[in-house]
Amino acid sequence: MECEPATAAPLSRVDAEALTGWLTEQLGRVQVAVERRTEVKRDFLRPDEWWTASHTAGLWRVPVGEVDGIAAQRGVEGYSYTPRAHAMYSPGTSVTVYDPGRAYEVAEELRAERAAGRAADSTAAAGPAEGDATERSFGPL
Repeated sequence: MECEPATAAPLSRVDAEALTGWLTEQLGRVQVAVERRTEVKRDFLRPDEWWTASHTAGLWRVPVGEVDGIAAQRGVEGYSYTPRAHAMYSPGTSVTVYDPGRAYEVAEELRAERAAGRAADSTAAAGPAEGDATERSFGPL
């Protein structure tokens, strides 16, 4: 079954990750698999349809100042242009925008890396289990 809420529907305002977690919790009891899939429209031809640094930073959950570096490192195409709104009044004002298809893929990669990091941190923080023999050396007394 696929679920795609309308733009103004209450579900369209719910965090997809939170909804996936809740559905997994509810339906896992009866052994129903829950999978989150996202389809990204890839035919963005006009630069004003690409994402600004601030939008991309919000998606990636990083400061705006880090967007250019992450985009370069991860192969997100950027395009610098002067928006029509600035052309007459501020002709020297250009904006860098980013390919939304690849930017979204990077957001998913970053989310997975953060989740793996949290899992590794929680495992490391747990320490040895009760009853584990650990050898400690304190040096000469």
